[in-house]
Amino acid sequence: MPKSLRSAHFCRYLIALAVCVASYTYWRVLKQQGSSLRAMSVSTAQLPRLLNTSLFELRKALDSGAITSYDLVKIYLKRIDEVNTEINAISQVNKDALAIARVLDKERSSGQLRGELHGIPFLIKNIFITKDELCTTAGFSGLIDTESLVESTAVTKLRTAGAVLLGVASGSQWSYSRAAGKAPNGWSATGGHIRGIFHTNQDPLGSTTGPCLAVALGLSPFALGAETSGSIAAPARVAGVVGIKPTSGLVSRHGVFMWDERQDSVGVIAKSVEDAAIVLTIIAGSDAADPYSIHHPLDEDKYQRPKNLWEEAQNVSIEGLRIGIPRHCMKRDSFVMEKFEESLSVLRSLGAQIVDPVQFKEWNLQYSKDNPDEWRLAQRVSLARNMAKFLQMFAPNAHNLETLADVMKYTTETPEECFAAYGMRDFEAALQAFEEYKAEPENYERSLARRARIGKEISELLDREDCDLLVAPSWTETTANVGGCPQVSVPIGKYPADFRTKANTDGRLIEGPGIPIGILFVGRRYDDARVIAVADAFSRAAQFDTNFTPLISANSDLLDLNAKRSAGNTEEAQYVSADEDSRSRI
Repeated sequence: MPKSLRSAHFCRYLIALAVCVASYTYWRVLKQQGSSLRAMSVSTAQLPRLLNTSLFELRKALDSGAITSYDLVKIYLKRIDEVNTEINAISQVNKDALAIARVLDKERSSGQLRGELHGIPFLIKNIFITKDELCTTAGFSGLIDTESLVESTAVTKLRTAGAVLLGVASGSQWSYSRAAGKAPNGWSATGGHIRGIFHTNQDPLGSTTGPCLAVALGLSPFALGAETSGSIAAPARVAGVVGIKPTSGLVSRHGVFMWDERQDSVGVIAKSVEDAAIVLTIIAGSDAADPYSIHHPLDEDKYQRPKNLWEEAQNVSIEGLRIGIPRHCMKRDSFVMEKFEESLSVLRSLGAQIVDPVQFKEWNLQYSKDNPDEWRLAQRVSLARNMAKFLQMFAPNAHNLETLADVMKYTTETPEECFAAYGMRDFEAALQAFEEYKAEPENYERSLARRARIGKEISELLDREDCDLLVAPSWTETTANVGGCPQVSVPIGKYPADFRTKANTDGRLIEGPGIPIGILFVGRRYDDARVIAVADAFSRAAQFDTNFTPLISANSDLLDLNAKRSAGNTEEAQYVSADEDSRSRI
């Protein structure tokens, strides 16, 4: 081969080698930067708007490289900062969230995904204990800066699935177990007053107040809450979001403040039934640290715990299902009832059979008001016992808090607790009941038996009427809480502009123009998949006006990322990269 030809071949070889090296280097840059250059070419129309986004849209954007988890966390934190001074929904933000997101982005770039929620942020109610720099207080100032010894099982499961804990959303202090009806809904000593977002002086209800408002304003795609008696359903309704309270015991309550272990449920708040169900599927399951998640006193042999909620729900057919309407428990205004009747028409169009009316044997609107002391005695005793169990999950602190009596003493002596304004009548009743229980346990047993009997009435009614589930307007007492039964709250519109207003005893509005309304789906214990399936099908088919207009809104959105990238400004220099310490807190 002529020397000139060999030289030409050698030059072409060097050029090809240089191209390969350059291509490999370019590929490595893309990989290390989380495909940020590729994301620049994605149309802004493809980026989800955080006010009404879904888990599917967020996962799609993350998987495609259109956004990173770091981007997502940063924007959500900005949205919180933009509105929180007005509503007080968020009491703490996780200072490690951005660093954790960095770790998760690196894992994604190397093809390692932890689970369905890899890189997706979430919030928790202020009663979930965490093992990080966040402080779990239940809204009580005596627990500020107290070290936690455990972490909520539900939170740990979400971390394992790759979710990023954004922070803590405020709720009514002690889940509204201190002075219900006296202290305002959503108030706590650590979070202050939470404000409603759809009407001036709106009552946001509670006790899962902050999580519901945060999801409503697009400050997080979902949040964890908990319910004893309406604590998810009520604030979800007036925030215009979906709230799922699963069967009590389906999700471990370990590491969560409980009022009544037979009744309390850890649940999920989201913008859609599907999103809430996906999260619920991840956190569900038995846990040795919560015996009721293995066997609940209300369990019967016929009950079977679902193994994969969302998968099972997708296999449920609505055609031919019989839905009971307990009208004797309904006492709502004419507008709500009008929308409720329209909701029944939607269910009929889906193939469901409406059985109207059906009636409980004993339960009615007056039942809990007849002999209320006996009715509430067992729950009051449970509150005192569970307070002590909750406090044992923390290291000793300067206030020596070990019992309900200790909490009460601190409350009376600490101005931040507003004892003079709100008192603590429910705590006082609980302590008295606990002392009497130790002397006369038969009264407690009688109360417990009565609540258990009423708790089984949903199953008895559905069996008697050959029905699959119940449907009622939100804020209807169906014994779902007492029975630990699954319940899903779904928005069905909002009060019209000319609707009159109705206020609570503290003067805040519970009804009025623009305030959302909802519907409840209730089923037998562990029939969560069927209840979720019907609620999901209904929400997709219904044509109600759920375009809610809050008085305040966050402005930052994922669309801002494209503009900043086009300008060559990623703002990354001001944030610290993730390190091994951050990795250990994921």
